[in-house]
Amino acid sequence: MLKTAGWLTGLVILPLALFALLTTISLPAQAQSEPPHVVTGTAKANGWPPPVGSVVTAWGGDEQIGSATTTADGHFRILISRTSGIIRFRINGVFANETIPSWQQNGQTGHASDRFILTAVEYDPDAPTPTPRPTPTLGPTPTPAPTPTPTPTAPYITLSEPSGPPGSTVLIRGGSFKVFVPVRSASVGPIDVLPSPAPATDSQGNTEFDILIPGLDPGTYTVEIEVSGSTASAEFTVTESNPSPTPTPTPAPTATPAPTATPYPTPTPTPTPRPTATPTPAPTTDPPQLPGGSSEPPHIFTGQATLNGSPAGQGIAIDAYDGGRLIGATVTQSGGRYAIHVHRSAGVITFRVNQQAAAESWTTWQQGQVTPGFNLTAAAGSSENDPSRLFAALPDLVRAFAFDNATKQWDFFDPVVPEVSTLTRFVPGNTYWLLVSRSTWLLLNEVERNLSCVGDNCWNLIVW
Repeated sequence: MLKTAGWLTGLVILPLALFALLTTISLPAQAQSEPPHVVTGTAKANGWPPPVGSVVTAWGGDEQIGSATTTADGHFRILISRTSGIIRFRINGVFANETIPSWQQNGQTGHASDRFILTAVEYDPDAPTPTPRPTPTLGPTPTPAPTPTPTPTAPYITLSEPSGPPGSTVLIRGGSFKVFVPVRSASVGPIDVLPSPAPATDSQGNTEFDILIPGLDPGTYTVEIEVSGSTASAEFTVTESNPSPTPTPTPAPTATPAPTATPYPTPTPTPTPRPTATPTPAPTTDPPQLPGGSSEPPHIFTGQATLNGSPAGQGIAIDAYDGGRLIGATVTQSGGRYAIHVHRSAGVITFRVNQQAAAESWTTWQQGQVTPGFNLTAAAGSSENDPSRLFAALPDLVRAFAFDNATKQWDFFDPVVPEVSTLTRFVPGNTYWLLVSRSTWLLLNEVERNLSCVGDNCWNLIVW
């Protein structure tokens, strides 16, 4: 690595200063004085992977000694502090069936190719068993009436609004579905309006999420969602879009006729007829409809999408985001060609090709603008964990630090000096400090993150 005095000295001093600060505010498990016990595993709740971002905790007796969040397919990596006795686990607060007999310094349980499986169901094995009341001995015990078997409630949904114009936001609330299962589809009539990433049911089988009413003709449509083969629906009436108010014409002032010297009446001028407007012919083909209509013209981007160095195949998903908010979606045509309608954005617009972050972004959204030749490039499996590509796609990220427990040194990545940066990859399950330029929502490793910047405090501690 190039070692110079000057600006490189500043980069060395900054990690040391951060290290001194962290020692006063309880460092994450990776910066502890002794190596932790590391568990690499897969969590399952009622037989299904829980939603991304679910919390897995480790317990030594009544003390929590480790915490992690799940990624795709329920994967997690948890660092466990020293304890004595059996180590137990919870998934979203529910105890798992599996345990580890004892803690070991620098111990390893499970790995990427042979993960430690945690399973949990909706009960707490530590709940005390109620003590039954003694049966009276005087007289015969009456036979209790049979308890009726409750009839299972069918899945259902409700809508926050019964009607509205295209572009309206409607909250869907649903219940009586399977627990910890993602919503497979959501539609208004023939149009798919499922948000990305897809919402999921909670531990009670409930779910709620917002949808945008697409640009449909006025009428009543069926809103339907599907969760693990079960469907529920409700009716929604699409109304006319709110028309722009027609300005009231200001009448022209009536001129006061000048007095005439003759008794003859002043001739009345013949008004000039208004020219007849020539109607603009309707287009022969309808523009492509995208999920979530809008009452204002979108910003349209066209070009070619490239995935892993080759044109993306037909039907590959192209998404546009404002931070963590989905603002546009489409699929590729032959040869990777695409056209995406992007709705209003207040910040930098980022793009994803087949759920992989594209290297390109756009700074300013413009109403009714068409940007041709905007080609997108992405590499499957690399962009999410590659700091160079991630920082290029998300300009709100300024700098990243990580403590290497093996070398007891700080690694960093700074897009201004990538050639001397030592952090070359984000590792799922590891802890990182991220510096941002402003408070924002960002989609990092398939998880929406609320990163804050208040005054001079713009550092955020996250688990990848």
